[in-house]
Amino acid sequence: MRSTLAFLAVMAVAPASYAQERPPSPGLWPDQGSISFVAENDMFADGNDRNYTSGLQLSVLVPFDTAPNWIEGLGERTADLVGLTPQSIGITIGHTLFTPEDIANPTAPPDQHPYAAWAYATISAFGERADRRLDQVDLTVGLVGPAVGGGWLQREWHEVLKGVTPRGWDAQLSNELAFALDYERRYRLSACSTTMPVQCDLVPSFGGALGTLRTEARVGVMARLGGGLRNDYGPPRIRPALAGGGMTDNPAGIRGYFFVGYYGRAVARNLFLDGNTYTDSARVDRIPLVGEVQVGTVFQANGLQLSYTFVRRTEEFQTQTEPQQFAAFTIAHSW
Repeated sequence: MRSTLAFLAVMAVAPASYAQERPPSPGLWPDQGSISFVAENDMFADGNDRNYTSGLQLSVLVPFDTAPNWIEGLGERTADLVGLTPQSIGITIGHTLFTPEDIANPTAPPDQHPYAAWAYATISAFGERADRRLDQVDLTVGLVGPAVGGGWLQREWHEVLKGVTPRGWDAQLSNELAFALDYERRYRLSACSTTMPVQCDLVPSFGGALGTLRTEARVGVMARLGGGLRNDYGPPRIRPALAGGGMTDNPAGIRGYFFVGYYGRAVARNLFLDGNTYTDSARVDRIPLVGEVQVGTVFQANGLQLSYTFVRRTEEFQTQTEPQQFAAFTIAHSW
């Protein structure tokens, strides 16, 4: 772990010397588009399949007035739910998997995380003020259950890797349509001189979610050191997570930064732990307060952004034996 942190620090700070910071702009979001892909997996961190085990997400963000009419209409209605004036709009699709720790057991252990597969689509609206504050509202709708092919996907992937065959997917959560309305506000607060090639800042955030998928309140803060800090609010991640909005504004040149952060959630509903909403299913006793620490690095070059994030999350249910570790790799491109 110590060598990993040293590597991340060198990657983050070294590129800052290759390019000067651009002058502050009135805002990144009105005139930029981006596409991003996120892959999260516990195998990237500790080599185990357990709890939140895999996530894949693809997002496209464009200026509000360039989106197709039907997407613009959805984004405007979503933004109206929280009184936001949208400047940019995003469409996201994703797929996540959850398993118990003992995936070789054909009878899913009742005291471990239930098997669940989740496929979803999200419409997002963004508004930024003076290059310092970003408001984001998401409406997510998706399906949990056998219909999204989680068991097949994990078995095929483990066959390719010659890993343990997961045998308990017959006990997964039943098919259910679920939704969540998310709101997040982020600030970008300079913590050192803007005339130096190496910058530092703080990105505090707060928000919450309401829905059958999850209901929670959350607060977090990210500290960053390096170059290109004005180009984003942090790398994209899969919710719930301490992350940027997914947009990056990379001018010509090479930059990078190192970041650490903490994220806390007060959870009143989590479909993947509480079980199906309308039918009996596997479930575990949820812990209402969850925190996570993350550390990582971002590398930017001519519109391309690569990032790595290591996450350690506290126990989410009463019989969970230890905190979970997983990692995220992301790639994004702006135009």
